[in-house]
Amino acid sequence: MTALSRFTATLRDPKASADDKRLALRFIVHIIGDLHQPLHDGAGTDRGG
Repeated sequence: MTALSRFTATLRDPKASADDKRLALRFIVHIIGDLHQPLHDGAGTDRGG
């Protein structure tokens, strides 16, 4: 299960707490933002150059 599908499932879960849903939404927004700005995700072998 990917992080995006896990957080989406949390938002859909009626038993999830408001705090869990809030955190899931924040991570979904962050993940989608990274998809639109791929330079925010570097490779592990990248030495910053």
